[in-house]
Amino acid sequence: MRKNRSFTVKPIVALVTLSLYGAVAQAEEKAADTDRLPEISVKAKVPLGALPGTYAGGQIARGGRIGVLGNQDFMDVPFNMTSYTAKVIEDQQARTIADVLINDPSVRMGQSFGTAAQTFVIRGYPVLAEDLAFNGLYGITPRQLPAIEGVERLEVIKGANAFLNGVSPSGSGIGGTVNIVPKRAADAPLTRATIDYGSNGQVGGHADLGRRFGPDNQFGIRLNAVQRGGSTAIHGEDSRLTYGTLGLDFTGEKLRLSADLSYQKQTVTQPRLAVNVGAGVTNMPHAPDSKVNYSQPWTSTSIESTSAVFRGEYDFSTNAMGYAAIGFGHNNEMNDLSALTISANNGSASTSRFANPYDVSTASSEAGVNFRFETGPVKHKVNVGTATTQSNARSNFIFLGIATPTSIYDPVDVAKPAGASFTGSLNDPEIINRVRNRSYAVSDTLSFLDDKISITLGLRRQSIQVINYSYFTGAESDDSDKSVTTPVYGVVIKPWKPLSLYANHIEGLSQGAVAPLGTTNFGTVLSPSRSKQNEIGAKVDFGSYGAGLAVFEIERPSTTTEGGIFANNGEQLNTGVEFNAYGEPVAGWRVLGGAAFTDAELTKTENGTNDGKTSFGVPKNQYNLGTEYDVAELPGLTLTGRWIRTGSQYVNQTNTLSIPSWDRFDLGARYATKLSNYDVKFRANVENLFDKDYWAAVSPTFGQVTMGAPRTFRLSATFDF
Repeated sequence: MRKNRSFTVKPIVALVTLSLYGAVAQAEEKAADTDRLPEISVKAKVPLGALPGTYAGGQIARGGRIGVLGNQDFMDVPFNMTSYTAKVIEDQQARTIADVLINDPSVRMGQSFGTAAQTFVIRGYPVLAEDLAFNGLYGITPRQLPAIEGVERLEVIKGANAFLNGVSPSGSGIGGTVNIVPKRAADAPLTRATIDYGSNGQVGGHADLGRRFGPDNQFGIRLNAVQRGGSTAIHGEDSRLTYGTLGLDFTGEKLRLSADLSYQKQTVTQPRLAVNVGAGVTNMPHAPDSKVNYSQPWTSTSIESTSAVFRGEYDFSTNAMGYAAIGFGHNNEMNDLSALTISANNGSASTSRFANPYDVSTASSEAGVNFRFETGPVKHKVNVGTATTQSNARSNFIFLGIATPTSIYDPVDVAKPAGASFTGSLNDPEIINRVRNRSYAVSDTLSFLDDKISITLGLRRQSIQVINYSYFTGAESDDSDKSVTTPVYGVVIKPWKPLSLYANHIEGLSQGAVAPLGTTNFGTVLSPSRSKQNEIGAKVDFGSYGAGLAVFEIERPSTTTEGGIFANNGEQLNTGVEFNAYGEPVAGWRVLGGAAFTDAELTKTENGTNDGKTSFGVPKNQYNLGTEYDVAELPGLTLTGRWIRTGSQYVNQTNTLSIPSWDRFDLGARYATKLSNYDVKFRANVENLFDKDYWAAVSPTFGQVTMGAPRTFRLSATFDF
């Protein structure tokens, strides 16, 4: 039986609507006259991937790429999205995507199964790093810790999105997706150099160069290069990064082209990974000192990634445009790690060696046509397109199950266990997986009454073929080929200029989960899972600041391990409310944050055993409050602060084990000035100000627990020449 919920959709929508009507009534006159940014009239030349403008302060964009619908103002679409800009990345001295997305109350981060890779949880469902999109294409980004110095924006689309973006390579992203937008050369020349330091010995440098040239600045080039390395704030951990991107673009009268080339090599020695929780634990031990490293000194992970993406657009007429893109990504990864399992309530644990290479190559493409026309009083925006993603993965592994006793509080260093690979040479991995995703999409956005009402209708026919090969014999173990049609229905109503009300029904489709190591059906891929989302929301835009509120329900099959067998077992129903606010409501004072409430209920479980339970790894509440204040008495000085709170999370499906809620406080300052007529900006940030020891997240896929990072200082100086 489904449990009583602490909130329901209809009362909240009614309350929100009334509240927003009141807010609009008070602010409408002022917004219409002074706050609203002027409309931009697009002329003959539009830079490829032309981006919506930003709110005052430049932290959040006014829209972004909505999959096949292209770049849109967020007030015009029936979906909830937040687009974080390069200014946030630079001012917060972010090093990873997780450093940026922690600003969003709907997003949290943990670590992936057995690696240092980051997993993002959006609306209670995981998104793996390899399932992030790069300029609209999947499978191009590095699998672990993608660098972000070459990123212009991080666009977070919340909710099921199979119609908008197609199926991701690994099939995650039911709760949302992230699109990485690369930097482009602006009209003004850019020569920028940054030097940075992070505790306890991370030193780096970043060069950012941009130029446009040719008739009417038709050609653009943007180069970013980063070198960084040294000890982190975690004992014994050392991280080194080499990273470079080259962005080229051409803007003609009708033709627009771009190319993005990227190289990244990341090596982490003694990386502190997420921990497993054994059956003997009945009360989760308190988190150890935030600086403690329970990984072994001989462990390391290294990944070398290369990618190339080419995109083009051509205007057939003023009302018709064709587009096409193709991208290639290659990740060559080598892991030699220690897997830690907590075995008792007192923090006793065991550690064993796990080593594997992982080599994956991906090709991704899309093509289509957008055109506009009118039928009487109705305007149409139609898109017809296709998308494909193909990947081949190779791997072997060593897993020494002979566990060595240790403790999360007082780790014991052990000699590196010797052992031969179970499945072949680590230097010559065998094919283990082939994935072929292909889809065809058609949509029409109909607008009425001076665009005060718009309706989006669409269908995407998707096919997922997954071929797996045995780790032990190399023989084909299973072959799954499924096709599903997923629809989208959306409506936007704009009763007043600052207000947009919307609703949508959209479905998701994902590759079936892979049975993890330790299960009797290890390596088996489950059938593709289909999810369904219903959402109602409201957005307000007062020019210099904005806000949005959404109420949603997402349903999808859940997975569990019963009797050693990994299988689909019942459904997970996430119902939630999320609120975001951003911009500059008062001159010199900016806000960025919000709140998210999620009820992740299990239903239809085997024999009803876990019906009504809460899915593990999904906090019921998450809060963010970030603020910036420009000190008028000292022009150029800005003070920053941030509070992050995450509610408690269950560690298992039976809800007998959990980690407590946690709070984190960050502080910062930056100062912009001139030295020898050059613009210079100094930044200082401290994260986890009070050096809190805490368990940060539970993997919603496998139940592993991630430690929170220790207090970390970051300093930098940026020079514009």
